[in-house]
Amino acid sequence: MQYSPAATWTYRKESKDADTKVCSATYRCRISEPCLPGGTCLPTGFAQISPRGSVQIYDDDHISFWDRGGGSTAAGLIDGSKVTIYFHNPELMPAGVLPAGGIARFYGEAAIHKDDPIAQRIWDHLVQPEKDRDPERKGSAVLVRVERSEDLLGRPLAD
Repeated sequence: MQYSPAATWTYRKESKDADTKVCSATYRCRISEPCLPGGTCLPTGFAQISPRGSVQIYDDDHISFWDRGGGSTAAGLIDGSKVTIYFHNPELMPAGVLPAGGIARFYGEAAIHKDDPIAQRIWDHLVQPEKDRDPERKGSAVLVRVERSEDLLGRPLAD
C-alpha cells in the first residue's frame, strides 16, 4: 500500500484562538492511498461526495488535494466552497486516538490555485498515481482551511 506524506495532526477544538493548530506532533497518522472521501455542496443543495487520492496535510491549518476537474464536483468547487474531508482509520480506535469508530471529519473552506507556488507545492507532494491521472496538469490545487474537526459522534477532536 502506498501512502501520501505522513501527517501529524492535532485536531482543532471549537475555538477562535489563533494559536490553535490543526496539525502538530500529537498524533501521527498516515493518509492512505487510494483515497479519502471529500464532499462539496452542489447548487441543488445535495452533497457531492468523491474519492480524493491526493489528500495531504499542507500546514498547521490546511488540508490540500488535487482536483483533476471534469466532473460535477469540479464544476461546483470554487473559491469559498465549503468542503468536508472524511477520515477513517480503524487502527486508531484501540489506541484511543479516534475512539469513536476511528473516524474524523474535517470541515473547511476551499481556495483554488492553478499556476502559483501553492499549486506547485501541492502538485510536488502528490503520489505518482494522481499525477499520472492528470499528466497535462489540467486540474487545480485545492487548499482547504480547516475551520472545524470532529469525531464520529460530532465531538470536537481533542489534543
